[in-house]
Amino acid sequence: MDLLVQAKDKLTSILNEGQISTSSVIRITARGLTAEEAIGQPTRTDYPIQMGKEVMIEAECEGALGQAFTDQPANYVGSLTDILSLSLNATANRALFVCALNAVLRKNKLANKTVHCKNEEPEMCATSLMQWLQERVQPEAKIGLIGLQPAMLQKLSATFGAHRLLASDLNPKTIGSKKWGVTILDGEADNQRLMEQADFVLVTGSAIVNGSFNRLYYTLSEMNKPFAAFGNTISGVASLLNVPHVCFNGR
Repeated sequence: MDLLVQAKDKLTSILNEGQISTSSVIRITARGLTAEEAIGQPTRTDYPIQMGKEVMIEAECEGALGQAFTDQPANYVGSLTDILSLSLNATANRALFVCALNAVLRKNKLANKTVHCKNEEPEMCATSLMQWLQERVQPEAKIGLIGLQPAMLQKLSATFGAHRLLASDLNPKTIGSKKWGVTILDGEADNQRLMEQADFVLVTGSAIVNGSFNRLYYTLSEMNKPFAAFGNTISGVASLLNVPHVCFNGR
């Protein structure tokens, strides 16, 4: 079952049970952010959002913010009830639902890390991730990275060695290229092989928006393979559904 559908059902149950104050369920405003609004001014310039591949959209619920990466951004003003009535078959609607979910859960202290880190914090996050991984993987274990996050891949290569890494992406311009000694695999054709060969897998949480996270999640679960989603986009879904999740510098 689609994880977003599960999250929608769980949120509806929470609303029906009165766990969220009706006074906080007000109008949701969502808009696309510029790259600088989303991640500030980091020293590196190779993040996907800086290259125009994705846009961060942001929803607000009584001052609480929730964000989501998407390649199909849409501006929106409406109620949470309106958001819940949207079909989740369309990527633009999925993005709206995810950022609204993040904002509402953040407002009601049911999720955190719903806003992307800025400036040098993505680099700091990558550093924290290395320590986190070293405490969880065996020596010489192979690590898979699904979704190219350049700061993470660079730190992974420096920390564990390129020979221990497998990485994939959906951007045709990066597929087949070599970055920090790692050849970037095709996220459509090669993820099954990556998941089979890796001992631990990191998956970009923004994949929850385009729907590709579902197959990855269920495949990894069936393999009994340790994994974690990373990033702020999936914070709300991860909180509701207990999906393994890391986001060290989200706000």
